[in-house]
Amino acid sequence: MPVVIGLVINFLFLGAGAWASARHFARGEHEPRGATLLTLATIAGTGLNLWRATAHKDDVGLDPDVAIAISIAAFLLFFAAVLATRHRGLSLAFSDRTPDVIVDRGIYRFIQHPFYASYILFWLSWLPLTSFDPVACVVAGIMIAAYKFAAGKEERLLAKRLGRRYSAFAEKTWRFLPGVY
Repeated sequence: MPVVIGLVINFLFLGAGAWASARHFARGEHEPRGATLLTLATIAGTGLNLWRATAHKDDVGLDPDVAIAISIAAFLLFFAAVLATRHRGLSLAFSDRTPDVIVDRGIYRFIQHPFYASYILFWLSWLPLTSFDPVACVVAGIMIAAYKFAAGKEERLLAKRLGRRYSAFAEKTWRFLPGVY
C-alpha cells in the first residue's frame, strides 16, 4: 500500500507541475524548445518509472515511506516556490527571457532554484519506489542533469542582465539544497 501512496503523490506532483506550466509561469512567448523537451522527457521518464515500479512492487528494497517523504518534500518546496513567485511572471525553463527583479523572499531567501530543486526531489523519489532499478537511476540522472543545465543557463542570463545585484544574491544563497549545494 505505501508504494501506491508514493505513486499517487508523484502523479499529483505531475499535475501540480502541469498546472504551473499552464497557469503560473509567463506564457507571453513561444515555448522554449528546452521546456518542450523537458515535458516530453518527463512524460517518457514517468512512464518508464511507473513500469519499473510495478515490476518491483513486491521487492521495494528501501522503505517506501522514504519515497513518500521525498515526494512530500518536493510538494512543499514546489508550493513554497509558487507562493514566493506569485505575480512575478517567471518564464519557463530554457527561456531567454529573465525577470528584471530578483525574487529573494520566501524560499528564495535560502535557495536560488526551488522549482528545479522540487523537480529533482520528484525524480529522486522514484528511486526507492523502483528498488533503485537501473532504468530509474538513469532517468533520474538525465533529468537532474537537465535541471542543473537549465539553472546554469538562467544564472548566466541573470548575471548578465542584473550584474552585481544577482551576484550578491547568488553569494548568499544555495543553488538547490541549503547547506549542501
